[in-house]
Amino acid sequence: MKKAFLQFLVLLLVFFSSWLLLSQLNFMKYIHVDRITKKTEHKLGDLIMDNIREQKKEINNDSVQKVLNELKLRICSNNNINADDIKLHLFSSEEINAFTLPDKHMIIYTGLIKYCKNADELAGVMAHEIGHMEKNHVMKKLVKETGLAVVVSIASGSGNPAIITKILQLLSSTAFDRKQESEADAYAVRYLKNAHIDPAALANLFTRLRYDKPATSGQFDVISTHPSSKDRAAEILKLRGPDTYVTIYTPALDTNSWHTLKSAANNYFSGYSN
Repeated sequence: MKKAFLQFLVLLLVFFSSWLLLSQLNFMKYIHVDRITKKTEHKLGDLIMDNIREQKKEINNDSVQKVLNELKLRICSNNNINADDIKLHLFSSEEINAFTLPDKHMIIYTGLIKYCKNADELAGVMAHEIGHMEKNHVMKKLVKETGLAVVVSIASGSGNPAIITKILQLLSSTAFDRKQESEADAYAVRYLKNAHIDPAALANLFTRLRYDKPATSGQFDVISTHPSSKDRAAEILKLRGPDTYVTIYTPALDTNSWHTLKSAANNYFSGYSN
């Protein structure tokens, strides 16, 4: 009995000694968790981008890219966001969609640009996606849906094409949960107001998409789940607040720049570019 008690005391001493030692260590310093995470996200982003380029035509038009970058810079520069970190890609597709990939890749389909009535609506979607980036929703979603081990193994291996395709489908066609979507909407309103772009345009887009279902159902990740587009439009207008004499909104793009994007959306389609 006495021997067992002494063994217990020894184990207890070892446990608390180990706990005390471990509590003094900076694990971030020794195993570089942040560095591994960024490396993993970068590799995942590259793998998924390679996959989407095999399926759809990327539009690498300097004048088009210049306009998209103009929109990105206006949002980012007015919100202390590093615009260089965000990688914009325009793909030819009739789908009404825009979504975010790991490593801050933002994918925009020409179908979305064709659907938008003005540049303010497109800016609203871009601001929403930047909100997802700033809250790291993409990696959180991937880990939740597939598991951390799967995400790390894919990024550290050669990247199974079938699995990468599934991940692309997950990110492009399934929206985030209620909390994440609401956060991204709130960030979008703030970003747009700081950039002097009227957030009401994003609310108008949500309202129109609601009435255009089922034509757009399952395409646009921003509206494909709860909360409903009606509720989100109402919340955006609430966050926007009423017009006042100090509120000065200006168009997100000038007429010529918006025409450049609309022309690109109308003239490019899968497998063809002029």
